This record gives sequence, structure tokens and C-alpha cells, in this order.
Amino acid sequence: MTSCGGGRLKVDSPIVAAGMASTRTMTTTPPKYQPPPRRTYTDIGWICAALTGPATFLGIWIYCAVTYGLLLGLGLGWIPALMLALVVAVATIFFWPVAAIVILYVIYRVTDIHPSLLREVAPLVGIIALAVVWWWHVVRPQ
Repeated sequence: MTSCGGGRLKVDSPIVAAGMASTRTMTTTPPKYQPPPRRTYTDIGWICAALTGPATFLGIWIYCAVTYGLLLGLGLGWIPALMLALVVAVATIFFWPVAAIVILYVIYRVTDIHPSLLREVAPLVGIIALAVVWWWHVVRPQ
């Protein structure tokens, strides 16, 4: 670009001229927020994350307090507890069927259900849950 007399700008390139010719107006307001579409799968995951996140946080914080003493474990143990609880909560949002299988396993262990029934049903439930997760993320039409 070279300048020309009279305060006008002489443009040598057609690309620059096209860019200068656009009449877009600048605004300071951001675009309107639109939440992502709701999915039942992730809604159930958020419910599970609301349960597993705080439970993980408290469990790890208590572990740190017992292992490293009250001063170090209780005073600074919340930092690794918070980091790991966030990782577990985010993972639970997407992998909640695995958490559901673990909860079902604990329920079956506590109650008086015959162990052979558990050995026969648990792999089937696991295969179905993993197939649903795979289908939901890979095969499902968008």
C-alpha cells in the first residue's frame, strides 16, 4: 500500500482492497449464550459425578490425614484430594456405567444373593454397558 495525496490511501493489492471494502461493524457485546443440547447419558453422568466427586474428595483427604498426620495431611491433603476428586468426577460423567456396575457389585456382595449368580450376570452387564457406551459415542447417528 502506498499513500496518495489528500489523505486517501492507494491500494496496490486486490486482496487488501477487498478486506478494506467490507463494512462490518464492531460490537462489544458477546454472542448470545446457547447451552449445549441435553443428553440423558451425560445427565445421568452428572448425577453420578455429584456423588463420586465429594466421596472421593473426603476419602482421599481422610487418607492423607491418617497417613501424613494431622498437620500435613489435614492442612495440605485437600490439594491432592481436590485434584483427584475432579478427575474422578469428570471421568464419571462419561463412564458412569462402570460406576453403576461397581455399585451393583457392592450391593450384591452386601445382600444375600448367591455368588454364582453374580459371576454369571456381572460379565453380561459389563458387556452390555460397554457396548452401550461404544454405540453412544461411535455408531449413533448424529
